[in-house]
Amino acid sequence: MPGSSRFEEIQEKVWKAIVKKGSEDTSQALQSLLNKPIQMTSAIMGFLPISKILFLTGEPDRVVTCARLVFSGDIEGHMFLILPLKSWEECKNLLLKGIEQPAPELEISAFAEMANIACSFFVSTLANMTGLTIHFTPPEVLTEMAAAVFEETLIQLSSETQELLTIETTFFSQDSEIKGFFFFIPFPSSIKVMTQRFLQTTPSSGLNWRAE
Repeated sequence: MPGSSRFEEIQEKVWKAIVKKGSEDTSQALQSLLNKPIQMTSAIMGFLPISKILFLTGEPDRVVTCARLVFSGDIEGHMFLILPLKSWEECKNLLLKGIEQPAPELEISAFAEMANIACSFFVSTLANMTGLTIHFTPPEVLTEMAAAVFEETLIQLSSETQELLTIETTFFSQDSEIKGFFFFIPFPSSIKVMTQRFLQTTPSSGLNWRAE
């Protein structure tokens, strides 16, 4: 990506606007889905090196639950929503409260729907702001060691991409606090496309990133 401070300023403001709008829309959608007050807050941690990302949820061999989506179109890549074990237990309680001993398949389906909502709003906001056409697959839910979750994707990226956009997120309800991480991982060729679109982006997208 361009190294000028001007581009870095634009990039930071665009990503902040995307994350803010995506979080607001996700909160509203989850409230409608669960029929209870839900708030999602997100903070951009920045483009972090792969070596650091593997330790965000604990040791790389610690088990996490992950929803992974693949996106394609004008840009291609992956997006992950990863929950550490404690957050996964809280998530199940939030999504399936009142259901005694839910089947594992139901737990996975409920989390997949939650991740689909959150990731789709993020990707849709990115598409709306930049004018890019982006499609994505239904999420695949994995329960694996943190290192294994990333392995397949990082093999494709490690030779050219050393940093991934990392977003710390928390889902709040009256009796739950679920902390997790989003990882947005475009392929190297897609980073070049986004770079050009970010430089061309204007407030006409309706997100008014220049006012952030």
